[in-house]
Amino acid sequence: MGEVYLADDSKLERKVALKILPANVAADQERMERFVREAKAAAALNHPNIAHIYEIGESTSASEGSSPTVKEDRVQFIAMEFVDGQTLREKIHHERTELGKLLGCLQQAAEGLAKAHAAGIVHRDLKPENIMLSRDGYAKLLDFGLAKLAEKGVQPHGEDAETLIPASPLRPVSPLPRKTDPGTVMGTVGYMSPEQAQGKTDEIDHRSDIFSFGCILFEAATRHRPFEGESVIQSLHKLIYEPTPLIKDFNATAPADLQRIIRRCLAKDPEQRYQSIKEVAIELKELRRELETGGNLDTVSLSAGEDRNIKTGSGRNSLGSRIETIAVLPFQNLSGDPEQEFFADGITEEIINALAQIPGLRVAGRSSSFSFKGRNEDLRAVGAKLSVASILEGTLRRSGSRLRITAQLIDASSGYQLWSERYDRVIEDVFSVQDEIASTIAGRLRLSLSSDHDIQNVQPPTRHIRAYELYLKGRGLLYQRGLSIPKAIDCFTEAVALDPAYAEAWAGLADGYTTLGYSGFRPGKEVMPRALEAAKRALELDSELAEAHNAFACATLLYERDYELAEREFLRAIELNPIYMQARAWYGLFFLTWTAGRDQEGHDRLVKVVEHDPLSGYANVILSFADFTLGRFAEGIEHAQRGVELDPNSYLAQWCLTLSYHFAGRQEEAAVAAERALAMSGRHNWTLTALVQIYAASNPDEARAVYREVEARSAREYVQPSMFAPAAAAVGDMDRAISLAQQALDDRDPLFVVLARKWPAYARLRTDSRFVEIVGALKLPGWDASHMSAERH
Repeated sequence: MGEVYLADDSKLERKVALKILPANVAADQERMERFVREAKAAAALNHPNIAHIYEIGESTSASEGSSPTVKEDRVQFIAMEFVDGQTLREKIHHERTELGKLLGCLQQAAEGLAKAHAAGIVHRDLKPENIMLSRDGYAKLLDFGLAKLAEKGVQPHGEDAETLIPASPLRPVSPLPRKTDPGTVMGTVGYMSPEQAQGKTDEIDHRSDIFSFGCILFEAATRHRPFEGESVIQSLHKLIYEPTPLIKDFNATAPADLQRIIRRCLAKDPEQRYQSIKEVAIELKELRRELETGGNLDTVSLSAGEDRNIKTGSGRNSLGSRIETIAVLPFQNLSGDPEQEFFADGITEEIINALAQIPGLRVAGRSSSFSFKGRNEDLRAVGAKLSVASILEGTLRRSGSRLRITAQLIDASSGYQLWSERYDRVIEDVFSVQDEIASTIAGRLRLSLSSDHDIQNVQPPTRHIRAYELYLKGRGLLYQRGLSIPKAIDCFTEAVALDPAYAEAWAGLADGYTTLGYSGFRPGKEVMPRALEAAKRALELDSELAEAHNAFACATLLYERDYELAEREFLRAIELNPIYMQARAWYGLFFLTWTAGRDQEGHDRLVKVVEHDPLSGYANVILSFADFTLGRFAEGIEHAQRGVELDPNSYLAQWCLTLSYHFAGRQEEAAVAAERALAMSGRHNWTLTALVQIYAASNPDEARAVYREVEARSAREYVQPSMFAPAAAAVGDMDRAISLAQQALDDRDPLFVVLARKWPAYARLRTDSRFVEIVGALKLPGWDASHMSAERH
């Protein structure tokens, strides 16, 4: 809509795209006011995949007619970021652009669109022309707000000739707003949603953009529009009434997962589509990662000379090896004994870990799968939420030494059973049952196992069944955190006493002591040496155990402060088990973001953790910590709220939400969240010290009262100095704050090494040269005293 010129911004010495609005649009004051409001909102979006709007302006030019009177013409314009590149349409239809690269560009576009949707902005006219691909590889979304401006009936021309169409006579359309000409439907035929095509303007929201995005995905994969007809009327009929065609009918080499993503985007009912474009971006990123793992993404191209029904000799996806997806839901405990709940959950997790070792199989994360525990939800809905093709579910019944496990494999799209089996065994055979289930699943999904992944020949972790039961219970308790940590340590301690060669139990014990230390329950110098000893013992017993390397990495980082060794161990753990959340989370947050100051790298890794396990409250909370540490307060609040929503009983999530509000300056909400956290934790010192800081700005008397409570508590029990110090600073007791920081350094408080550099609560302390000197003694990687001012918030 309107002409676009390449112009020079003489003041800032940059090239800009100058869009001139048609005269009949510019002359309508009401429409221009609406457009300016939308354009201002779009201009506020700061995202690498959205073309930035620099200015909305008006220019007056003088033109002379035949009379001596000089006439002034008003010209309305928009100055936008100039993207040096090509449109997605040109890439799809006029160049030999590989499908993998197109998917990468569309993933970026989805990320940009997610940013806009989060700000309440709907594009309304997504199409390949509105996605530019720059020469340096970035996708840029264009023309936010312009579709809304066009709704009053501006006649299109050129390649956009279908942007505005008469309402279809196929069926009555819903009444349009008064500001829209009767019989006009907004959008572009071939990309508009069914609700747009039917004039249901009240139903048009961000999900309409998701439908349009699905149309573009379809075109990228096939070089055809999904609802293409001989005429506008026929296209609309297909859009409204006919099912979405299969991409395999046009491109037999396209990945099956892409068909699933497109099918969900193009659901006729908005409720059946993805509810967030962010989900689509995550799906595309995961799809590209899997295809890159299985083979070269760039082996399929869609050149102008190719046509539909592309065939391959083998019938397999030439983008790489076939990738299957599965979720393992928590096995139901039918024993009538609540103590067996840990055992049933543990068996489930062991099967998840076994399946995750199979090449060509993507397994949904533990936390996401366990979010369905106790919920009798339709398995087809579960499959859609977890983005998997198959679901394994089962039951466990234990009676004395006898064990009955039933398992069934379900097709997530249809809900039909693919396989089931019942295993009646003695309890000592539990390991072989797990292996049999995993091997059977691989066979049923036609996944070949190499000799390196022969599940049947894997040695059991222990021969002592009671030690195994204690280990599973300890792991379950450790997931609960808080007051369950000492109970978990007791279980692990008893397990290694029964079987001193049980490496997994030693690693669990190390994690237990580490968590006890950094959670502020016991002094670091008391528990961290035990964590180190247990981690080293686990490594001696099994040098290929990811859990052992991760436990050693964390203890080394938090207590020994050997940064190079800690990073090597974290990376080794992730190499051994790429889906191990604890290692990925601790490395991304504790080491990269907080200790090493490698902000973006750490944040990117934590985003991937959430992408792999999106229904994990813990993963969202860890990402929230990184968000607000880096000043991304809105995102921090969003992820903390998501963490609370997914795990409402988690103290860590509630405390994280408290801090998210506090650091964003929303103190009333922070105080409310803090009270909830205090009730959940027995007034844990983390929340008490945070409450001092929350009240300090607006209610000094209340801040002092809470501070006195912390002081009194510290006289009779351990209060973590790294958390106590910023509370002292908040009430103006800087000498006490510095003394506490020195104590945190000297006593090897496990949190101090990771918080000193970036923690927002230390902002006031960082202005004191004494604190700068204390932090310098940590010898953090890549840090010197001159950096401290840059770390202040």
